[in-house]
Amino acid sequence: MKPKNVLLAWNSRPQAASAAKAAIEMLKGADTVRLVVVDPDSSYFENGGEPGADMAAFLSRHGAKVVVEQIASGQRPTEDVIRQHALELGCDMIVMGAYGHSRLRERVFGGVTASILETCDVPVFMVR
Repeated sequence: MKPKNVLLAWNSRPQAASAAKAAIEMLKGADTVRLVVVDPDSSYFENGGEPGADMAAFLSRHGAKVVVEQIASGQRPTEDVIRQHALELGCDMIVMGAYGHSRLRERVFGGVTASILETCDVPVFMVR
């Protein structure tokens, strides 16, 4: 599978970085990589002044064509924002980190990983 329009869900956590690095060959082959940051906070996890910019620069240096998109959730769950944005943009793949919290916590309280896996109509590439 060679996706052409990829959404990379970014939150500056190690899991997201691992997913981006593991998918680098796929991302290089895409026409567009949309690095999406939901409710960006420039101080959260030391994102700097432009959340997503460092990863976008890394991917660009490796040949990916990256567009950073910062999206407000409007109080909607992050997984709904990611899923809807991917569908609206016609993305044929979502790349994201998995299980930022323990699996037990995700199972009890729910989480982005479980929700995306259960309800997403777009193929998903996940890395922990």
